[in-house]
Amino acid sequence: MCFGENAVRKIAVCSPDLVAAVIAGSGVFVYRPGMHSTWLFASGGPCFARDIAYYNGKLYSISSDGELFVHEFSDSISADIVIGIAPQAYSCQGYSWRSTFYLVISCATGRLMMVRWRWHLPIFYNVRRWGVDELRKEIKLDVFEADLE
Repeated sequence: MCFGENAVRKIAVCSPDLVAAVIAGSGVFVYRPGMHSTWLFASGGPCFARDIAYYNGKLYSISSDGELFVHEFSDSISADIVIGIAPQAYSCQGYSWRSTFYLVISCATGRLMMVRWRWHLPIFYNVRRWGVDELRKEIKLDVFEADLE
């Protein structure tokens, strides 16, 4: 499989026999040296994956909507939803939140965390060019610990 450089969002070497990648607009792919001769699509996971993390011997991915998936590897590759809905981000009148998600492992606690990076944009930003005074210069980071028990 051939990926363009701008399409590869992240590559994670999970172990000597497992490499995973997030491909923009395509999802999560895995490569298992010695078992497969090419990258395989991790079916059942998010089609629009934003990030991946290898945590406690499992591969996790997060969708553009904030859904958290865990991927299982045996004869086939499958994924199950762990958390189905990201916590709500509130908007104010005339503006909406745009966001993207990341998975990180906390240095302090060693736990899997979801980070939502969000910013305000005018609701009608596609319709017209907006003025400098209309842009809200507000960026927020929300950090959530995944309850995996």
